[in-house]
Amino acid sequence: MTVIASDGITIAADGLMIVGHSEIAGVNFKKIIERPNAVYAFSGSAALFGAVIEWHEAGAAPESVPLAGKDAAWSLLVI
Repeated sequence: MTVIASDGITIAADGLMIVGHSEIAGVNFKKIIERPNAVYAFSGSAALFGAVIEWHEAGAAPESVPLAGKDAAWSLLVI
């Protein structure tokens, strides 16, 4: 489970990474990325984070959502 929190000024997230039902020890996955025009916070498959940011920056067209569906669930918060 990903935790992302904000007080309106600061945003923070945990770095926990889980594969299946097992925690990956020693991994601190960066779930928040700053770009010039937005701050992105992500939960879901780590491998999709870059693709989801690129999709959003290209206009977030509904017909081209990266790997949408129950087997590739993800959430993106854009600030």
